[in-house]
Amino acid sequence: MQLFQSFSKFLLEVSGVKREQLECFAADCQTILSGKDLGNCMELCQIQYNGEFEITHYKGDANLLLAHIVSWLEDNDPYRFQADLPDPKLEVSPEDRNLVNVDLTIAFEESIIVRRDPEGPISWNGEKWAVCPLDIDVAEELENMDGKSNA
Repeated sequence: MQLFQSFSKFLLEVSGVKREQLECFAADCQTILSGKDLGNCMELCQIQYNGEFEITHYKGDANLLLAHIVSWLEDNDPYRFQADLPDPKLEVSPEDRNLVNVDLTIAFEESIIVRRDPEGPISWNGEKWAVCPLDIDVAEELENMDGKSNA
């Protein structure tokens, strides 16, 4: 749940609220098993969940906060549009003339990626594995490619 953790940290920074004013939790978690071979690593599964964020006694500009949220999602969760995730839901409730409570729900989808690791904590398919970031080798040059098909 790296997106959830990163977003929670970001939300504290941009909102200017104290840690005790922010409650965060993941809800409606679903696991989709995949076992997809990605070359250097495996996608063990995908997780879909709602990040729930509740800010109490917020005295900032709710529109500015929403702009921060949307820009963070655009920069840090670029695959959310391919996954057809719903737009964030924001509810603002006035507490008094200067303070509001903000409830935010964001749908996230992430892959759990593992790689073989003899010291890894995960036993799967008779081997040891460790959780890792997606590791993709990018070809920098091609050999024996003349652009002609044998078909």
